[in-house]
Amino acid sequence: MNGFSIYKTNNFNLESFSEWRFPTQQSLNYIWLNDQVLTHFFYEPKANSNIKLDFLVKLTVALTPTIENKLALNTECVGELINWKTMVLGEDINGLIAFIEKLFVKQPNLNQPLSVIVCTNNNVDDLRNCLSALKCSLSDKDEIIVVDYAKDNNYTELLLENFPEILYVRETNPSLAKARNVGIKLAKNSIVAFTDEKVIVGEIWADEIRNSFINRNIMAITGLVIPVEINSMTKPYFNRNWSYSRGYSEQFFDCKYFNDRIENKQPFWGIAVKSNMAFRKSIFDIVSYFDETLVNELIDELLVFKLLSKEWECVYHPSVYVYEQSIVKSADLKKQLFNQMKAQTFWLFQNDNCKPIYKNLPFYYYRRLLNCNKGDKLDTISGVKAEIFGTITGLFAYLTYRIKYNKSVSKEIIFNNTIPQFTTK
Repeated sequence: MNGFSIYKTNNFNLESFSEWRFPTQQSLNYIWLNDQVLTHFFYEPKANSNIKLDFLVKLTVALTPTIENKLALNTECVGELINWKTMVLGEDINGLIAFIEKLFVKQPNLNQPLSVIVCTNNNVDDLRNCLSALKCSLSDKDEIIVVDYAKDNNYTELLLENFPEILYVRETNPSLAKARNVGIKLAKNSIVAFTDEKVIVGEIWADEIRNSFINRNIMAITGLVIPVEINSMTKPYFNRNWSYSRGYSEQFFDCKYFNDRIENKQPFWGIAVKSNMAFRKSIFDIVSYFDETLVNELIDELLVFKLLSKEWECVYHPSVYVYEQSIVKSADLKKQLFNQMKAQTFWLFQNDNCKPIYKNLPFYYYRRLLNCNKGDKLDTISGVKAEIFGTITGLFAYLTYRIKYNKSVSKEIIFNNTIPQFTTK
């Protein structure tokens, strides 16, 4: 670990294959076709190996899940299932491009205006980059709302003087949920998107969000997070094991998915992506706004949980991508995993329909530990341990609450920001 060196992030577009320079050092590689990201893979070149051939083999393996998922939805191309791998290894990139273009069907342009809410807290430099990228992605009909919940300065307000077309709001309550709810109530458009100052949206980000709401039953959209750089020792392990990426094919989360997870005693969290998600504005009146009594680690997951339980749908679209600028530190990652599981476990225990999940958590984590990647074993296990300790802490916090406030209390339990203090409604 002391000899860590940065993984360079490379973006390779199939259209310019003849210009590719195959990496000679460890790297994280994203493969694109025009504006569509197809897959990613880590590459660590071996001594005395054929770098080009090894890279193309890695590419073939990484593309397989994406193409197989697309083939399952597009039966017209099934006959070419075997041929595409030969195209990659044989460098028939034109044939590969033609094949992939058959698989990826373009969505119709719905041209729905967006309200983009950026909640910020003392991060002016990153916010400037975020807003500049947003302006390139959005149209004249869209709006940007910046909600500043920094406690002790007006740096964001001073920055926004350079962006007079952006609506600026100051929120004195240092709560992310409160800041989001303020933005939602000010939003003028029917689709509300959320991002934060630590990411840079892609050029097609806004168009892909608006086009994703073609089905009226879809109430939420999440997307892909691409790291700008692997710039810390923790980040390779984060991106391999806890990344927000859910692959490179659309995934639909509905009531059936929700019920299957509960029936199979599997955790359902990990759908929401706080820096890259969008909702129909109407869902906040139908289901709920973000719960301002909850810790930040839980507000997104709880809203998606409520949405799915009410038989609405959430969709993951990899074409809705953003670039992440933040550095992932080991202590911060473990703290995040610990707090998230502490909050989620407490919440699971107060919901009767989630009892099968929390009863199965010991077996779930036993399997997680068994399946730790051999190459990343120590770092993966330390992260899983942080989740386990968070789960145990959440259990004891719940038991403490029940003992302190009476077992027979029937009021709804609210997980507060300061454990082990709780409130009831």
